Amino acid sequence: MKFKPFNFLAVIVAMALLTGCSHRQKVEALLKAGNDAFADEDYDLAIQNYSEVIKLDPKSDEAYLQRGNLLATRGEFEKAIADLNEAIRLNPHKTSAYEIRGHAYFGNDQLEKAISDYTTVLKSEPENTGALGMRGKSFNWRHDYTNAITDLTKALKVSTNDAELFDDRGEAYFASKKLNEASNDYTSAILIDPDDSTGLCGRGMIYSQNHQYAEAIRDFETVIRLKPKAVLIYNQIAWLKATAPESEVRDGKKAVELATKACRLSKWQNYAYVDTLAAAYAEAGDFDQAVKYQKQAAGMDGIPEGNRTNVLNRIDLYVHHKPYRISGGDYD
Repeated sequence: MKFKPFNFLAVIVAMALLTGCSHRQKVEALLKAGNDAFADEDYDLAIQNYSEVIKLDPKSDEAYLQRGNLLATRGEFEKAIADLNEAIRLNPHKTSAYEIRGHAYFGNDQLEKAISDYTTVLKSEPENTGALGMRGKSFNWRHDYTNAITDLTKALKVSTNDAELFDDRGEAYFASKKLNEASNDYTSAILIDPDDSTGLCGRGMIYSQNHQYAEAIRDFETVIRLKPKAVLIYNQIAWLKATAPESEVRDGKKAVELATKACRLSKWQNYAYVDTLAAAYAEAGDFDQAVKYQKQAAGMDGIPEGNRTNVLNRIDLYVHHKPYRISGGDYD
């Protein structure tokens, strides 16, 4: 039996439509499977699914977008940027692609490009707190604290319960030497999240600069509870317990314990931690050990020129059995 030309053509069209429908369904199923695997943090499977979509449909901007997003999440920023470039080429109006590429540029320390992408997002979505916050963070890292504060303040008007935004603005205020504003922001972050180690560390540093040593130690000790390997904070507590002007704050034995831990965690490579250990031994009354470690600190690399004289002077101080005190930068 022969098909009539019209019927034969209709069959071909119908088969093509069915094939096209099947192809689309397969692409959509793979995209969904990729998204589900991404949500379950099965990143290898997700990439496999997105890559299969791209093979079946090289014009799928969504597959490039999601694979780029996943690669950025895994810290593979160069690969992520390549995928997101393709997603944007295929669909230049997809705002989310610019935002995710901004994250990848930020992670790759390409701050100017990150700021440019976040700016593109904000032109169409001026209240996008994610883009505002990340552009503010990018400005922070670029040491442009005025613009950082402006963006983060706008973000906080929309998202009033975001500890990270308060932390980031606190950092910008701190760097701008606006300590009261910084302290208020860090405190706001801590009220939102009592286990916010960034806010606790920042506020502790401000307490220390304001000579509120007991309050600083309290915040630092909370950080240690949250992050037991926070070597900088062990050193900060040890320094205050060794050198604070108030006798009720000082504790030579505890200072030696904490400073020793900081030195061990840093593999004895940081002169400042060895310098603190010397001060701790001096407070504990063991001046032989104080002199030994102070000489060791003085012979290490990394001492800023502005601090070298103080490091050397402390050798003589301990030789004469005098501990170091930080009040006004003077010795007791």
